Parts: sequence; structure tokens; C-alpha cells
Amino acid sequence: MLKLDVLIFDIDGMLIDVSESYRSAIRQAAQIYLQDVIGLTPCDGELVSRADVAALKLAGGFNNDWDLTTALVKYFLSMLAAGKPITSSVETLRQRKDIPVFAQALRAQGGGLAAVRQILGDRNDDLLSADLVKRIFEEIYLGEELFRAEHGEPPRSHHGDGLIRRERLMMSKGALEQIAARVALGVATGRPRRQATYALETAGIAPYFRALVAHEDAVAAEQKHFESTGQRASMGKPHPFMLIEAARRITTQHARAAYIGDTLDDVRAANAAKSEMDFVSIACLAPWEDKPAMRREFERVGADVIVEHPDELKDLEGL
Repeated sequence: MLKLDVLIFDIDGMLIDVSESYRSAIRQAAQIYLQDVIGLTPCDGELVSRADVAALKLAGGFNNDWDLTTALVKYFLSMLAAGKPITSSVETLRQRKDIPVFAQALRAQGGGLAAVRQILGDRNDDLLSADLVKRIFEEIYLGEELFRAEHGEPPRSHHGDGLIRRERLMMSKGALEQIAARVALGVATGRPRRQATYALETAGIAPYFRALVAHEDAVAAEQKHFESTGQRASMGKPHPFMLIEAARRITTQHARAAYIGDTLDDVRAANAAKSEMDFVSIACLAPWEDKPAMRREFERVGADVIVEHPDELKDLEGL
């Protein structure tokens, strides 16, 4: 029996279906950067596939989709001849890419941007602007209206509706209501706070949650850590900070808490939280196409509980 006092949710792929929003924004932003910023000849097809994004997510260290998009852009830039006029095209890069092999190499080095830099070095880094990658991503994801509201200026490259409007509730309200009647609920997400709040309110589920820990909370914790130690450290998942912070905003340190997410870093974060609290890691297979393979991966990293869909939580004993 779980006997939980607190249940913390990830948003993406758990409460909200982001397959046509965040995941698509990653793919589009990388291609637009190469075409519009670098000036490569466009191609008719897609440079980055859904399978490519899934492979990089599985490599670990990419809880932040801005980082994943930057990693993709850096990977493709590394294919261009250094210090010479750019004569390649997006179609050429599409034909030459091997994202699964790249993802395996990243995984072997621990994943994330640090592994990208270790593998690719600084080749063509003069062509890479992480801030511009992030801006393009935000314009595509938010759309003109929401981008203006959040950033205080008009978009430069993308106008019209954003992919955020394609998001749909993934977990049923009925199941969520049943669970909320038994245990206190919170959210720990890598989204910026305004985007997280928008998603929860648009889906009509914000009232179910007693605490929201978002990107800004991790950034503030990182700054506090730097000021006290002089060392830089990431407080985003798989670091347990956000999960523990969400639980402590709801109840006492002695409570039994759980975190449910759909990535290996979610499970790693929940397991790391066990050093400070009584924590349970719950993995969800719902967003993944190859569920048997992901079940093996979740078992490999030590998930305490694995569910096919978040609605199954209402049927777990002790929840």
C-alpha cells in the first residue's frame, strides 16, 4: 500500500498532452533556426522527427525543452564545414543525421547540454545563440498574443496562434477529482510559472492543486546555492529540489509523498528525493509509443510503481 499524504504531478505528458505543442515546437524551432538564422536552403519535409525527439528525451538531462532544442541546433551546426562559406542545405542535414546514435552517445556521457558540449566540442559555436533558439521556440509555442503578454514585445519570426492552443487534458477530471479527495496534490514542472498556470487553468484543473513549483523556483534556488557556495548547480530535474519543495509547501517533512512523471529524469528525481523525505517514484507510460521498452527503462532506473495511464492512479491501493 502506498499510504500517501502528498502526490506531486509533472504537467507535460501527465496532466496535459503536449505531443502537438512542446514536442512540435522543439522540431519546428530547430529547423527555423537553421533556415532563417543560418540561411540554409529549406527542405519540404521535416528535419527532426518525433522519434528523434523521443530518443533525445530518453538520453536524459533534457527536462528543459529549450535545452533540447539548443542541443539539436548544435548537433546540426556541427555538420557544417567550420570557417567556410555555408553551402549545405536542410535537406542535406536531414539525409546525414543519425539522432539515435547521437542520443546513445549522450546517454553514455550522462545526457544534457554538458554531454552535448563534451561530444561535439565548440565547432561552429559562433553560429549558435541559445537565447535566439529559446526566443524562436517561445514564439512558436506561445503564439503572437501570448508571446506579447509574457515577453512584452511582438514576435519576430512567428505570427498567429501558438502550439500551446493544441494542448488537451490528458488525465480525466473524474479521476483527478477522486484522487484529490484522498490525498493532497501538487505540481512540480520545468515550465515557467505563467505557462504552467495557463495550462492548468485552461484545462480547468488548477483548483485541485495546493502547490505549484515551476522553472523560476529552480532558478531562484540555483542563485541562492551559488551565493552561499560559489558553485553553480542545476536544480531542475533530475535534481530533487522541485519535488521536495512542492511537498513541503503542502505538508510536513515527515509526510509520505510521491511524484509521477513520464521520463527517466522524473523517476531519478523522485528516487533522489528519498534521501530527504519518504518518497515514492511513479512512472507513466502513456506518452510513449514503445511501452514495453519504456517499462524496461523505468524498471532499470528503479521506478517504484509503473502505470499505463495517469487515470490508473485512482485505483492504486492506499492512494
